[in-house]
Amino acid sequence: MKFIQVFRWVNTVQQYFCAGNLIKDTEQRVSFHYDDEYLVKAPASLDPKNLNLTLQKVFTTLDGQLPAFFTQFLPGQYASTVLSELHAPWDSLDEFDRLYFISKYFGDHGAIQLNAHDDRQENSMGHCEQDMEIIAEAIQTFQSENHRVVFNKPSLSICGVQGTRPMFEFAEPETGTRFFAKPSSNPKYNETPIRFATNLLSKSAQIDTVKTSIKSFGEQDIAVQQNFKHAFFKGEDTNHVIKFNAVPIDILIENKRTPTYEDIAQVIRQYSDQPETDLSQLHLRAIFDASINSTRNELNNFHLIDLGVNKWRLAPSFASLPNPDTAAKFSTPFTYRHASRALFTPDALFSAFLGHTIGLNNTIIEHNFDLLQKTLSNLEQIFADANLPSSISEFFESVLAPHSNHLIESDDFGFSPNT
Repeated sequence: MKFIQVFRWVNTVQQYFCAGNLIKDTEQRVSFHYDDEYLVKAPASLDPKNLNLTLQKVFTTLDGQLPAFFTQFLPGQYASTVLSELHAPWDSLDEFDRLYFISKYFGDHGAIQLNAHDDRQENSMGHCEQDMEIIAEAIQTFQSENHRVVFNKPSLSICGVQGTRPMFEFAEPETGTRFFAKPSSNPKYNETPIRFATNLLSKSAQIDTVKTSIKSFGEQDIAVQQNFKHAFFKGEDTNHVIKFNAVPIDILIENKRTPTYEDIAQVIRQYSDQPETDLSQLHLRAIFDASINSTRNELNNFHLIDLGVNKWRLAPSFASLPNPDTAAKFSTPFTYRHASRALFTPDALFSAFLGHTIGLNNTIIEHNFDLLQKTLSNLEQIFADANLPSSISEFFESVLAPHSNHLIESDDFGFSPNT
């Protein structure tokens, strides 16, 4: 039998509590057992759907598969490639054994700590400038020359990051606040200034979005984004660390077909502590992403975070990025009629159709579209105020150009046939 002890950070008392144990038995069954003391001291479900402690206390899966909540702690695609070099059996391991192997080296996932009881576990987040420059260079070399990068051991900065794109996490030495560094991975254009500019537009449109800046790592300028699950507040007498437990929305969706924003909205209605506010944010982000053709809107880029004890809210936006190919499909269709911008115009009628689909009233829909309209109409000035070069404005105008009439209320929905 193997087990991983699971701890959850409680912000009000500034400490971790043992939430329970993740166990794999000799018959390859994996089960999570809530700790009895945790149920008394900090009774917050780790996951409102798959690990809801008001329903039961033990959750079981088969064949070495993890309960869905814990899959978010498995390394992403880039890190898995690195790990296949470090640990030969990696590709043949089941989900539990992959997490067990990783947890021997680190277990710090912010609000969630995983402890496999191994002396090798080292949870210090990288912050040394030289080390970060080496990682940044390794990622770029891996991409451009297609070489496999070998690290001495599984690294929290690399292997603690999920997703398909190569990136790494680091911490400020003074506060421990965490950031993700996202080297450009697009051969067609430099994503770094575009990501920063996209963040400026998001803020102008009143989208709840993570802070994005540009940081130099050696000779590379890389876009960095604050980890929305982690914050640090310095007080007069004491420091306060905030760590939020988060759940990717993709594991909360019931729909087995191709999910759309209507399915995301259903999750929000079911679990959010303030569904109307979060649905409005979802709509605003959707019409913004449609306008700039942000096609990499994968479901795992949407999260719910627990702001208290089972006070789930939609997490800030962090993944919007324009795609110059306006024929490309969105990873998550807005509706079944709106899977690619080649099939529709992101105008006021699209905004209204989507808003009604996810259950918003006309007042909110019109308010959100007005925010977007004002932002995109003022795009050049926003970038000029941030001292961005004119080439950035030209890039966004080229992305918007094929559907530049999106600010005019069209008489045509521009829908493809509903097949």
